[in-house]
Amino acid sequence: MDENPSVREKGDGKSIHYKTLVARSGREFIFLDYLFDTGSGLFGATGTTMVPVSQEEYDRRRDELKNPEWSPLAHIYDEQVDNGLEKSFTEWIESMPEHDKHTAVMDTSYAHQYGDIVREHYSGDATYVECIGGGRMFNDVQRDMDEIYRRDLWELIRATEKTGLGYSDV
Repeated sequence: MDENPSVREKGDGKSIHYKTLVARSGREFIFLDYLFDTGSGLFGATGTTMVPVSQEEYDRRRDELKNPEWSPLAHIYDEQVDNGLEKSFTEWIESMPEHDKHTAVMDTSYAHQYGDIVREHYSGDATYVECIGGGRMFNDVQRDMDEIYRRDLWELIRATEKTGLGYSDV
């Protein structure tokens, strides 16, 4: 966790980058990426939500990927067949690079940055860690969390979402 946030100033605006785990709701681990205030009325907080994925769940998704009835890639295959592809669905999936098969079953964005932190705080199987959302996601900071790891930052998110960055408060 970043105990020393970096401050960036641009024109009349400012952003404060934390990249810190702030809360957990169920299996969703919520990270504060940064707070921002443009100085012209646009302000708030951005974050990333990560969830652990067990080996069993990953294997289930991989099996689903290979089944044309359930595969998230079936529509892409159908388009390629319409354009002259002469491989069966199974052959087409098997010819994909391993990296493409992996990213087809989960979004590994930010896993390199937040994965170890999720694993440290999760008691179950977290063989993989997946990003399920991000951006301006703190419009519901009043909702109950199962655990708040950084109450100070949670309150700062609330304040920033309401009134922007109090430049003297940071």
